[in-house]
Amino acid sequence: MINTDHLTFYYQGNKTVLKNLDLIIAEQKGIVGVIGENGSGKSTLLKLFARILKPIEGKIYIDGFNYLKFTQRDFSRLVSFLGPGNHLDLAIPVLELIKFGRYTYLPFLSPLTKEDLRIIDWAIDMVDMRLHISRKLTELSSGEKQRARLAMSLAQNTRIILLDEPTTFLDPRHWVKIMEVLKEVAKEKLVLIASHDLNFLKLSANYLFCLKEGQVIYHGLSRNFWDSSHFVDVFGVDSQKLKSN
Repeated sequence: MINTDHLTFYYQGNKTVLKNLDLIIAEQKGIVGVIGENGSGKSTLLKLFARILKPIEGKIYIDGFNYLKFTQRDFSRLVSFLGPGNHLDLAIPVLELIKFGRYTYLPFLSPLTKEDLRIIDWAIDMVDMRLHISRKLTELSSGEKQRARLAMSLAQNTRIILLDEPTTFLDPRHWVKIMEVLKEVAKEKLVLIASHDLNFLKLSANYLFCLKEGQVIYHGLSRNFWDSSHFVDVFGVDSQKLKSN
């Protein structure tokens, strides 16, 4: 479970992004979506959960414990984060990137174990990157980079996976593939996704949080949101107008 207590955050010189936010994600597994217009605070919220940002005020708890009290190693074994990553231009092979996901489990300078290699192989196959593991990241398309980064996140094998815009750059085949992968992973883990890709969340998320101006205006089952007044309130358009005739 993840919950916030009067969580407040603002960027220096800017307006408050999140203010006195009280939120409870009670699910231990499944896909939870976070949606809202640009500037609503959804990406900021995930970065706070990932400890990339720290609250200005308020607290965040994981399973009842203040998440700032975890050591960095323990936290990285519990929570993984994948951001948009538009500028991933490292000249390293895909396989080396994916290996990074296992290093939090290893003593300094220790080699990968058979179990580490098994998990890495599983992550590679899950995102359909077997044919690309020897290629350098600089040689990949944007969609291939996104899949390589997702494999690294999966290899970290955390109980909580935070994904910010995971479908960016994906072609239709891999859009479907990644949805199937995340549904499978979410049978045992909590996958929290912030995204503008409403179709992806409509088809994959079990539960939704909708933010507007840094506040939760809807939380509940995903299927109850799409045709509700909340959709119109947030996005300013009837969801029926987004459907083909």
